[in-house]
Amino acid sequence: MAPTQTQDEKYRVVLRMRGMFPKDLAGYEAHRLRKGGDISHVDKTRSHLNKTFIGKETWAAEALERIQEIRLQNFLDEVTALRKRKRKKDAERRLTEGPKEPWRATRHGPLREIILTANRAYFEDEVAEFLGENREAEFQACAESWLRKEFKGDIIHARVDRDETAFHVHAVLLPIERVEMTRTNKKTGETKVIAVRHMLQPSKHDLVKDYEQAQDSAGDAFSVVNLQRGERRAAAIRQARAAGQPLPKRRYHARTSEWRAVQELKLEAQEAVLSEREDALARRDRRLDTRDAALAVREAEIDTIDAAIEGVERGTLTFDESGDVPRLEAAPPEQKLAPETARLMQRLTASPKGRTRATALVGRLFGVMRRHARVDAEQALRRDIAEIGKARDMLQGLVSRLSGEVATSGKATLRGLTRSLMALRRHETPDHDHGEEYPPDHD
Repeated sequence: MAPTQTQDEKYRVVLRMRGMFPKDLAGYEAHRLRKGGDISHVDKTRSHLNKTFIGKETWAAEALERIQEIRLQNFLDEVTALRKRKRKKDAERRLTEGPKEPWRATRHGPLREIILTANRAYFEDEVAEFLGENREAEFQACAESWLRKEFKGDIIHARVDRDETAFHVHAVLLPIERVEMTRTNKKTGETKVIAVRHMLQPSKHDLVKDYEQAQDSAGDAFSVVNLQRGERRAAAIRQARAAGQPLPKRRYHARTSEWRAVQELKLEAQEAVLSEREDALARRDRRLDTRDAALAVREAEIDTIDAAIEGVERGTLTFDESGDVPRLEAAPPEQKLAPETARLMQRLTASPKGRTRATALVGRLFGVMRRHARVDAEQALRRDIAEIGKARDMLQGLVSRLSGEVATSGKATLRGLTRSLMALRRHETPDHDHGEEYPPDHD
């Protein structure tokens, strides 16, 4: 829905003028016909609604032909006048130089493009439409009246465009001025016209010469269609300068194509920033995916190791070192696996790397347990040998105090005990064989 404004909040008429050279007319026409220039913003389905209301369809070609006629006529008049005044050398020089452009040197050009429009919302106001107003038709009629009144017959082309963002009027001004060249008699003071030239002279129109006056004129003309004058920025700048205050920021009008090019550059820069952010996010996502995958593998390894330890603790898994490669197997492997053991085996096979690490870990644990068991057994054996040795010593003492058959029997018992003690000592490891040697008894 288009916004509406109250009577006290009028829309403003927009008036712009842009200098042109005759060589620009070809590009201007190509754009008008939607055959060239920047037409990326044009809705071609509406181009048939564009209408010319001043000038013919051949206006540009006729304008260029008219300018050429002026160029040649001025050249002919100038050479004729020089010959008439007996200035043969000057006439020959001008013939060599050839025709000159019929306008004074200017960076803006001798032609003017005039654009008239208003805010898009003005033309789409639903209240006005409900009241039966045809704002486009009213604006066109007001524009045509103002152009004909202020610029007389110098407007060679005017049209309305309806296929762009907002309804607007384009007009082209060809300001042909008849310039009299005079000479004053120094003695009599009499001024005499010695030549007439036709020139393209935009300043012949006060509204071109004074831009603020043009804005005032447009504001007055379009007030009948509920539009007011554009902002008085030039006056505000003069007032601020006179009061010694900071100057309001000047606003420079850019051609639509230039403005659009700037916007496209901004969009490209924004797209580049967004693309860079998207790439950064994609890289972060890939890093997260890689980390998640690594975590999943790590979790599977940990669960496999945990299953191995749990199975060994419960006795449902055994460590088999009979082959070339140690492995964890169900205990006993020949029987049908219980559900609990089957689940442990499934967890054990979930991660090959985890199973390898679990096997190595359990192997190390078993090795430590075996070493601890061997040390405990050796310590117990030493204790037993020491006790038997003590018993032998005691028995030897007793036998030495006996006589007769009792002594003979005791000595036989002592020899058997000594042989048993020696047999136990032979089973000790060399690293721990530090006990006392008992010599054999002699009868």
